[in-house]
Amino acid sequence: MLKTFIQNEDGPTTVEYAILLAFIGSLLLATILSVGGATGTTFGANANAIQNALGH
Repeated sequence: MLKTFIQNEDGPTTVEYAILLAFIGSLLLATILSVGGATGTTFGANANAIQNALGH
């Protein structure tokens, strides 16, 4: 049974895909958080500029 488990390549392949998926997910999360923060800052600055221009 142990010999069959070691020769079976489904386990390592699944682990490799899981690691790759976790890596891609963390990159996506970092990108979204970075872009989201920059976008929020830009919208905030624009809102302040509009309010100042309108005299509010």
